[in-house]
Amino acid sequence: MDSNLREKAGLIQQSLGLARPPIALAFVDQRPEGMELVDEAVPSSCSFWRMAERGIFYATEEQHRKCPVGVITMGFQVAPEDQEEAQAIVDTMCELEYLTPEEVGAIPSVTSGHKGIVYGPLAQMPVDPDVVLFFARPGQAMLLAEASDSVSWTGSGIAAFGRPTCAAVPMALKADHPSVSMGCIGFRVNSGIPDDELLMAVPGVQIASLLERLGVTVNANSALEQFHTDRSAALT
Repeated sequence: MDSNLREKAGLIQQSLGLARPPIALAFVDQRPEGMELVDEAVPSSCSFWRMAERGIFYATEEQHRKCPVGVITMGFQVAPEDQEEAQAIVDTMCELEYLTPEEVGAIPSVTSGHKGIVYGPLAQMPVDPDVVLFFARPGQAMLLAEASDSVSWTGSGIAAFGRPTCAAVPMALKADHPSVSMGCIGFRVNSGIPDDELLMAVPGVQIASLLERLGVTVNANSALEQFHTDRSAALT
């Protein structure tokens, strides 16, 4: 990722007032030379997202296999030795009527043929990101959507759904357009992200243009806030 884009990325958290920095994912064929290999066991793929706030690291396919849903959305295969446990978890979800068998078979998946994933804060990313994740309150998400031109009536709109939250990653890549998830219960438990924040996934190829427009979007909303405040006061 070029230094100019990295510098602009560092201003996102401040300009939007985000509680957490945007984090990036890059799907790669091999571990980049000299990059730290994560050595923590995690219960889900979304657990890596919170770890990525602290710095850059690489996680292998094997390290994603503890989550039977996340391993699918991240484009990996369930290992033979994990098949029984994965099926038991999926069966439990179906028994609770949380998922249906048909829905399990339709969960989207990243299709880049990668062997692992580089995670880290967007502002520190040493390679071009494939997807950037923002944890945002609704008002902050609206600014991001406006800056990415995802809410224009002349455009295709923005896809929003609930479960699984990690499906926002392949959804954004498949559509080449931002995707939003309200956040499933597994995501809430394993990431610790509070209920008042949702997830927005933005394709890496759109980050430069989003950053270019973000300042204009923030300033426009600030001016319109004052306009609506003054107008409301004049009518009361």
